[in-house]
Amino acid sequence: MFNKIDTTMKKFCACFSNGQKAKQEKPRRTLRRKMVIVGDGECGKTCLVTRMSTGNFVDIGYIPTVFETEVVSVNTGKESVEMLMFDTAGQEDYDRLRPFSYADVDVVLICFSLAAQDSLTNVVENWSPEIRYFCGDVPVILVGNKKDIRDAESSLSSSKGSLNVNTVEKNIENHQE
Repeated sequence: MFNKIDTTMKKFCACFSNGQKAKQEKPRRTLRRKMVIVGDGECGKTCLVTRMSTGNFVDIGYIPTVFETEVVSVNTGKESVEMLMFDTAGQEDYDRLRPFSYADVDVVLICFSLAAQDSLTNVVENWSPEIRYFCGDVPVILVGNKKDIRDAESSLSSSKGSLNVNTVEKNIENHQE
């Protein structure tokens, strides 16, 4: 199951590399999938969703999201994938509302900021338990954002024993991996 999801996600993400669109072949069938994106406030969830849906990075400063939904359609040649992406609020004020977005979810992205150690800690202490409680065994993809800021500030230096995590950022570094 994970290989199929991994392959679909690679194809899905590949079409956003350098603004390129997938080949426009007629798909045999359309798959509709729901993706919920969670993580701490200011960890880069909205920028990730914007990048995936428009192909552009928009640096508009921090505007807290309550709930935003984007639909992205990707033609992989054999299938057309229609991904409904739910960008959720990471702030504690919305803890009671966020579970409404989990109904019928197919995959969850847990995002964290590579520039903030607390953000990674919250993946283990808050986000993973919440997802398992409300979503059961739904596939989860861990995404480290803000690598460019981490590199500039050295917030999670290797001397502190931090993780090396593939990430998505402004220039889509490691986006196809």
